[in-house]
Amino acid sequence: MKSEVNVTSLSAQPLHLRNRYCKKIWRRSVNIYVQQKNAKETLCEAESGRYASSRQWTGH
Repeated sequence: MKSEVNVTSLSAQPLHLRNRYCKKIWRRSVNIYVQQKNAKETLCEAESGRYASSRQWTGH
């Protein structure tokens, strides 16, 4: 069992709920990724940790 409660919480949440959280980050983080539907889902899972998304943007 991983000690990452955030990740588990996100996975446990329904899709419609996860999408809601994802959209928030998209608009706040970058609009470029919003265009990529595939990237959207990938980031959604990694979005559990705000630091994770921030790290990806670092290599802009």
